[in-house]
Amino acid sequence: MRSTGGLTRNQIICIALLWVALCVMMFTLPSDHSLGENIFIAVASGIIILIALKKDRDRALRKRREEKLNKMKNEINEGKN
Repeated sequence: MRSTGGLTRNQIICIALLWVALCVMMFTLPSDHSLGENIFIAVASGIIILIALKKDRDRALRKRREEKLNKMKNEINEGKN
């Protein structure tokens, strides 16, 4: 796959799995935090990670669309000459 500057599917999967592993560790290992605090931390960090991954995906899709559009414009211009 050609690099578009965004994260690859494997990188996104790794980030998501790391987040899940950290959440599992947070809920299974003993800590001084209450269950409510742990749930809040898991949800807040999940939102942060999902927003970052979505923004990266949207940026990569926008860049791919622009590349396709520029390629089509170049082909049309070459056809006119």
